[in-house]
Amino acid sequence: MIDRVSQALVPVHEAIGASVRSAAVNHVDETSWQQAGAIKWLWTMTNCVATFFIVHSNRSRKAFEALIDNWRGILVSDNYGVYRNWVNHRQACLAHLIRKAGGWPREPMRAAGTLGSS
Repeated sequence: MIDRVSQALVPVHEAIGASVRSAAVNHVDETSWQQAGAIKWLWTMTNCVATFFIVHSNRSRKAFEALIDNWRGILVSDNYGVYRNWVNHRQACLAHLIRKAGGWPREPMRAAGTLGSS
């Protein structure tokens, strides 16, 4: 049953991919994904209209390229190396920047001995 439903949804999945890949701006991310006891990677490409995803055996440039296909818009992402080398416009994910910035004021004070270790 799962295989039949999966096959029936292939045209829908492809249509969502085409829609997302035609957007001017997309957020891209990847996370580990366990499938049949093996670690794979769930890659997502999302915007305000839709989310497209693929499961790939690698966390690599090849997997990223399989996700985006020929899309060349503005990439919003974390700082993973594959994304840093994006040749078009890129926006660093604001949530990651805010989280990183939250630790900055404490570190210089800790190094100077003005802040306890707790």
